[in-house]
Amino acid sequence: MAKDYLESCAPNAILFTFGDNDTYPLWYAQEVEGIRTDIRVINTSLLGIDWYINQLRYKVNNSDSIDVIWTPAQIEAVGLAETLVAELKAADIVVIAASMINFGPSSTLKAWIDHIVWPGVTMVPSHEGPRGLITGKKVFIVAASGGIYSSGPMAANDMLVPYLKQILGFIGLSDFETIRVEAQSFGPEDALRSVDAALTQVATLKLSANSTGR
Repeated sequence: MAKDYLESCAPNAILFTFGDNDTYPLWYAQEVEGIRTDIRVINTSLLGIDWYINQLRYKVNNSDSIDVIWTPAQIEAVGLAETLVAELKAADIVVIAASMINFGPSSTLKAWIDHIVWPGVTMVPSHEGPRGLITGKKVFIVAASGGIYSSGPMAANDMLVPYLKQILGFIGLSDFETIRVEAQSFGPEDALRSVDAALTQVATLKLSANSTGR
């Protein structure tokens, strides 16, 4: 079948594959049997890796190099995303300290999210909806805000906590605990009262974890 795929391509074509199961038979046909070495095979599942992107710039067998449009800075950004995803995968517990900025997340937190929500790496799109690949982790969201958004007239304006739960759920995270530090713009007494309530909640969570042996 790999031979048929290669022979059906035009001269100097580019053939896109996904994963090793698609790619290896083509590689064997080209590298071992010498079939249609003018065709460049690109494994799209590796396009998030810096060395693979750079490798495309060089001639392989009889196939021409690929004029990669990514700049070195963009490739470096991919490397950062790989690091952040690896950190997330390695974590047993995820703690997100999030200050509300204009009702939503800060630009720094949003940039982190944009790096870790990665099709094919942390989630898989499908006709049935996305399937998250990051599972089995407890997520603590510590949300700080100038006003009160957990309840009352401003609750509808909370685009921080609901957004975080939705976007992190997109990649498979579903076990959330929210710790609110609210009313930080209402004056010292209200601010300290909210901090004390948050610390009490944290102490309760710590006792609960100890009691269950976690």
